[in-house]
Amino acid sequence: MNFTESKEHRFNPVPSLLTLCNALCGFASIIYTMEACFAGRPVPTISLLLIGGSMLFDVLDGLAARVLKAQSTHGMHLDSLADAISFGAAPAIMIYAAGPGHSSEIAPLHLLSWIAASFYLGCALWRLAAFNTAAEDEAEHNSGFIGLPSPGAAAAICSMTLVVPHLTNSETVEAILYLAYAFTAAFLMVSAVPYMHIRNTLTVTTKPATVAVILLFIASIIFFNIWALVAWAHIYVLSSPLHELEARFVRKVRTAGVTLDDEP
Repeated sequence: MNFTESKEHRFNPVPSLLTLCNALCGFASIIYTMEACFAGRPVPTISLLLIGGSMLFDVLDGLAARVLKAQSTHGMHLDSLADAISFGAAPAIMIYAAGPGHSSEIAPLHLLSWIAASFYLGCALWRLAAFNTAAEDEAEHNSGFIGLPSPGAAAAICSMTLVVPHLTNSETVEAILYLAYAFTAAFLMVSAVPYMHIRNTLTVTTKPATVAVILLFIASIIFFNIWALVAWAHIYVLSSPLHELEARFVRKVRTAGVTLDDEP
């Protein structure tokens, strides 16, 4: 099937307008982060919430495109451009702003913050380009992702921006933990670790289980606020790597068992 010919005629402005809202939220997050950085303040909560807003619009534009049967190559590329701002540039600037801290005690980590932010942005752009390249294969596109999706990586960065300052009283240790996590999230985006679509994860379960997960998510947000989002972000980010390690361990054990059984 020719992706361009089959979908371009279905262009509808509604999903694209939602995509632009995604980009605007990401751009606003960048502005707030830069203002705080120039003033010597920590990354503000509004920057994190705006990236959350980008994620919401990222979901809504896909939903609108499916409901309106309005998928198009224009929409696909616009979505990636918006994601490059909201889930590439905005978290990268956040890494730079939060990484070195605001004390001369950790000034030597300034260069490492530049490197971590640049590496994250490069991995995000690489991943988005690879996703567009593979988008013509609709079966692969709908079944899941290869590598951590950029919104998931952005959620991880936002989570650690919020959590790390509560883990230690040392700004040096805080910076090292934060930058190490940033490198890890960036690497996962370009890794070969498979990640499922969240909607596919829910649909493969039974309907009562799906409803239970949704209710649990809503209840956790009500009772624990933004900390619940931190937990859910890490559940998603870590689930696939842990599952992959478990699968490799099981294969290794089975291979060793077969080898022992074959010995005379």
